Amino acid sequence: MCQMKIILKDGGDEKVVLENAALLEVTGEGILVNAMFEPPQIIQGASVRRIDFLENRVTLTRSTVNSSATDHKTAVEKLQVLLPHWIEHNMNHKAEFMKWAAAARMEGMESLAKLLDAATENMAGADAILKRVLAEAGGTGAVHHHHHPAACS
Repeated sequence: MCQMKIILKDGGDEKVVLENAALLEVTGEGILVNAMFEPPQIIQGASVRRIDFLENRVTLTRSTVNSSATDHKTAVEKLQVLLPHWIEHNMNHKAEFMKWAAAARMEGMESLAKLLDAATENMAGADAILKRVLAEAGGTGAVHHHHHPAACS
């Protein structure tokens, strides 16, 4: 799997934001990044400056003008951006769980398949709760479709 190091240049400072990013998405708030099995982060007021595929490195910049306006977002405003991503991320995982449950059944591993079915059902329950949180937070529920690549060559 191809994973990138995300670097943020902010004024004269440079710091590693994320070591093994599997996703980078441009949003109205800035740049949303996440690694597998970690919650996504929003780098507010940031823009992509450079993508170096050979070094597996993305450099972001943030102007001090933009950052002062967006650094003061409330938790609810941040959740309005994060929740649709989390819900979509769960949809992707549910699809994978169902695919592997079917594969386990094909190989006669019904006990594994049932456990994966249970994980799918539990994730559906989590989605329902996250959708309620999004509604109460005043979010639109717009989901940005993306996928996590299986491999990189």
